[in-house]
Amino acid sequence: MYNQRLHFNFKPINGVHSIRCNQTCTAFTIATSKGVKVFGLDPLSLQVNLKASDVGSCRTAELLRESNLIALVGGGGGSYEKYDEKSVVLKNMETGEVPLDLTFSSTVLGVRFTEKQMIVVLEFEIHVFKLFTFEHLHIIRTGCCAKYHGLCEVSPNGWMVFPSTHKGHVQVLDLNEQHGKGTVPPVVIRAHEGKIACVAISNSGKRIATASETGTLIRIFDVGTKTKEMVFRRGSDTAAIFNLAFSLCDAFVSVCSDKGTVHIFNLVDKGSNKSSMAAELSRVIPLPESLQMTAVRNMTQFSLPAECPSVLAFPESQTIVAISIDGTFQKYAIKENGCAQKVMAYLLDMGDDFTK
Repeated sequence: MYNQRLHFNFKPINGVHSIRCNQTCTAFTIATSKGVKVFGLDPLSLQVNLKASDVGSCRTAELLRESNLIALVGGGGGSYEKYDEKSVVLKNMETGEVPLDLTFSSTVLGVRFTEKQMIVVLEFEIHVFKLFTFEHLHIIRTGCCAKYHGLCEVSPNGWMVFPSTHKGHVQVLDLNEQHGKGTVPPVVIRAHEGKIACVAISNSGKRIATASETGTLIRIFDVGTKTKEMVFRRGSDTAAIFNLAFSLCDAFVSVCSDKGTVHIFNLVDKGSNKSSMAAELSRVIPLPESLQMTAVRNMTQFSLPAECPSVLAFPESQTIVAISIDGTFQKYAIKENGCAQKVMAYLLDMGDDFTK
């Protein structure tokens, strides 16, 4: 599930630099200044412990689907430096072999995988490689990705969303249509007035979700038509959006912010989402379409630690998990009248100590 992962360029908590889920939403990584841990997502279980003596301090770690391959980016400080922050190291977790070690001209902000490509996100460029042969296919110029925390997400079938050079705009590109001189230009969508803070792309690549630095509205766009399908209101006060996530079947979209609340919106049964006062008024008083659209609030919600960046994922159709940078793991069953907690765990206590 490609949109459920977020690379954090925030101050680490307990030495944790990033949390990333794999493309099938079956596992996730925690990259820290003392190594990397790989967990099975459902059920929750520690699968691999890459200790500091093996991989050093890592800023991010990206799994290639359900394989033994993991992409590592070093840096982040600490006493265990092994890999450079300008390099991507592909490591086989079972054999310890390193089939790929690529060095770039600037800091690597993120690594993404589709079914056919490996994407490396730099400050002003996105590099695309063919999987397994690692032929260098394209260099895509972008807006300043550093300002967007390495903001770039992909779908399994090769669609990619990333910031445009124009404020409030995003670009969506079909990587499978890029063939030298036959390159197809990206779809450009004007999503917000302010700067883009977070994006997600659906499993099919047909929809994207966006949020701006204001953090009050979540907008859903159809990629093919570039039309705005839905607008959801997270809240009325400004918030820093940490993560947006589609469920695998596109039934839900969720958002979490520094306010410590996860909001879940229903994309199929839209009537199950709550209405605001503006929506109620629109039944008796004609209101502008823009005001009507922004009246829709979440179907349900649950709480997280405030001001703690988190990743959201949907391992099952009616189940959501939240993995926070402080090491907490929460799993909920989605219900219209509220979310029922199923699991609560502290991940950094699981397994051997990182430093051994």
